[in-house]
Order: sequence, then C-alpha cells, then structure tokens
Amino acid sequence: MGTQSNGIKKIKKITFIEPAASGWHIYSSQKIPRLGLPILGALMKEKGCDVTIYVEDISPIDFDDALSSDLIGISCTSSTAPKGYSIAKYFEDNGVPVVMGGFHPTFMTEESLDYCSYVVRGEGEKALPGLVDAMEGKKAFEEVMGLSFKKDGNIVHNPDSEVMRCLDETPMPDFSLIKGHEKIAIFPLSTSRGCPYNCSFCTVTNFYGNQYRLNSIDNVIREFKNIKADYVFICDDNFAADRKRTKELLRRKIEEGIGTMWGAQMRIETADDTELLELMKQSNCSKVYVGFESVNPAALKAFNKKLDITAVRRQIKQFHKYGIKIHGMFVLGADSDNKGTIKDTLKFSRKMHIDTIQFMALTPIPGSKVFDDLKNEGRIFSYDWNLYDGNHVVFRPVRMSPLELQLGILKATKHFYSYWSIVKRFAKFDFFTMIGRTQGHRIYRKWMKENRIFLKRIREGIAALNIKEYSIRTNTEIKRKIKGRKSELGKA
Repeated sequence: MGTQSNGIKKIKKITFIEPAASGWHIYSSQKIPRLGLPILGALMKEKGCDVTIYVEDISPIDFDDALSSDLIGISCTSSTAPKGYSIAKYFEDNGVPVVMGGFHPTFMTEESLDYCSYVVRGEGEKALPGLVDAMEGKKAFEEVMGLSFKKDGNIVHNPDSEVMRCLDETPMPDFSLIKGHEKIAIFPLSTSRGCPYNCSFCTVTNFYGNQYRLNSIDNVIREFKNIKADYVFICDDNFAADRKRTKELLRRKIEEGIGTMWGAQMRIETADDTELLELMKQSNCSKVYVGFESVNPAALKAFNKKLDITAVRRQIKQFHKYGIKIHGMFVLGADSDNKGTIKDTLKFSRKMHIDTIQFMALTPIPGSKVFDDLKNEGRIFSYDWNLYDGNHVVFRPVRMSPLELQLGILKATKHFYSYWSIVKRFAKFDFFTMIGRTQGHRIYRKWMKENRIFLKRIREGIAALNIKEYSIRTNTEIKRKIKGRKSELGKA
C-alpha cells in the first residue's frame, strides 16, 4: 500500500476514524468512544488543523467529506482491524494518506502497512505531530520516533517514542469533535495510564511501557467539571492501584460538589479498604468492573493473576454492602480449564450475586504473552481478526475441544442472563441491574443470530476455520455503500 512520499504538503484538515467491530458485542448498546482520538484531535486542533472525528458506533463516516482531508488517522483494536484496513485502503486508493495507530497496528505493524502509508506505534501525542511536521517538510520522516513507514519498497521502523511522563501535558479530550457527539451516553475519563500488573493475556503493559503514570488530581477534577454528563466511565486499567491517591481524588470530587455518577475498573481487593469504599459511595460510584478472570487457581497462576478465591467471596459482599454493583469479567479456556470450570464459574457468579458478567474466551491478542505462546505451539486455528473480540474461540484448548469451550461459554451466558434472572431483579425493585441483565440477554440473542455461520463452521471442525479470513471489503464495495447512502439521502 502507501509509500512515504517526497512531496511536501501543508496538513490543514485531518479526519480521525474509530471503526466499529463487525459484530454485536457488550458495548454495542453503549455510545461510548475511546479516549485516544478525542485527545489527539484536541492536540491537532491546537496546532491549527481542521479536525473531525468519526466513531462508527456513534455516526457513519461521511466519505465525501473525508476525501477532502490531507491526512486520515485510523485507530484500531484487533477486532476492528479488518474494518480499519478496508477504510484505509479506500482512502489510500483515492490519494489520501492514512496513518494507523492503536493496539493492533502497534503490534502488527508490517501487516498494517499493507493498507496504509504510516503506522504510529504506542502513544501518539508525540509521534503524530512529528509525522505532520515531516509531511510538511519540517523534518525527516526518520526523525519521528515511534513511526513506521515504507521507503523505496522497504519498511522503516524508527526507534520507539518516549512515553508521556507528565500526562497533564496532554490536552483534555475534545468530544465536540466527534460527529454525533450529542448521542454519547457514557463519557470516558482517564486518570492514569498503564498498569502495575502484567496479566499474560493483556497487552496494556507492552503498549504503554512498563510504567504506571498518573494525571494530577487538579487535572482530573477539571476534566470531571468539563464533562457535562450524568455518567462517567473511568477507563483506567486499575483506578485504585494507588489507593492513597484515589482517596484524595474522591475527597476532592465530594468537596467540590461534583455529583456525577461514575464507574471504574479496579481489582477486587479494593474492597478490603473500607475508608475507600465509603468515599466511593459518597462520591456516587454506581458500579465497579472487576477482572476476576477465573475461579480456577491453576488458571489464575497461568494468567499471572494473584487472587485468593476465599477472600474474593468476602470482598464481593463488601462492595454490595456499600451499595456498589459489580460487573464481573471471566476468561475461560486456560490449559487447566475443562467443561466443569465453565459450570463452576457460572455457579460462582450466581451464588455471589454478581450483578452483570462477561464470560469471555481466552483470546490470543497480538502483543500478549498468550499470543506468542499459542502461536509458537501452533494452536491458533484462525487469524480472522474479526473474531478476536473475546466472544469467539480461535485456538485449540488443552482439556476440551474448541466447540465445547464455545458452547460452554454461550450456555453459561444464556443461563446467567435468563428471563427468570431479570424477573427476580424486577421483583426486588433492582431496576439498575434489571436493565443491565436485559441488555445482556439481548446481546446474547443478537450474537447467536449473527454468528450462525461461525457456529456451523466450528461444529464442522477446525478445517472450516483454518484460514486467514480478514473479510476486507474491496474498494468497489465501499463505493457501492457510499452510492447507496446518497440514494437514500435523495429519497429523503
């Protein structure tokens, strides 16, 4: 695909795109953007660029408008990479250079460069302005740290960019740059980057560097005030990693009368700190998102996840005692897992009255230790990135078949989000959880409907899935879609 051009051009207009995943997933019903593009958009706006952001889960891309851009930026995860590649190919074929970034392009850089001119690896706050300077002839492309590109038919990987040590130097995310921003239901807010832990299936540490960095409390409070929303999701990988600092932040939120309801990801051990629980309650924390990962001690050890299941039972009760709901996330398919593990996980979730759950298949995301291990062992049977969303089995487990793992997860999800579980919450006047479980039931039904072909193939055996199915839409198909949109507008 694209090759670094020697032409010098003023970069006046940048369009950023966050592609949607190909299938229905747990966040499909929530209009929540990722934070990266609103931050980069604000940064480039400060530098005088005309910036537009399209988040496909919120509003469709206006291809006609985007074609007038001087640069397209596309941010992808693994499950959105195929869509991102098809979009990148369309713009590159029409003469608009594309830079890709995010988790998947960072770890699958050379693959991504088949579809775009540039890849920014890791954080983009330094590399993206550097790329624009290079495109405008102000510096050499080789001087932009964290940038990969093609030159004279060869791929050039510049050294990694230094991480942002002072997060307060980044601008506040500008959500108004997102087309259809008025539809956003939940606003993300970040108070830190990185994670002090290193789970084997996770890519956070490799992406952000082995450094846990914090925004200042003053900056976080300003951001809370800047977001005009009823609910904020704190998207830190572990909001309470530094409990002393978390307490100070929540005290400030209470003192300054910021009544916004919030939820965050955190470890279950947070519940051992009753002072923190009280502050969470007073500051309007409604829900915590907890990665339990497994009820199987051997699996927890393999995941490098240090949890005491006996203590976990007590900690769950503590959160509920303070009126805080729990969304539990479990990863199934470790080498020590079997069909009984799935049943035990469902039983645990029900017995402990976890409010909502995600039962996910272990997924070898590029950039994780699990990816390297399973790839080296020859156990990954599909590299169709569309399937890398935690909802599809793409590898051979040790103690059960891929079909048994897939059907076991689906059955457990169906039972957890049964009509009866919804009715029981209604009878208890627990409408918050009732809505969450209703959404979970709806997502399960839509997933089953959308994935009939996948389930048929996995029933037929590995051979039916043992191909690299990117489902890349061709240039012609994208043009047909644009033409169809124009026809619909003409009829309106």
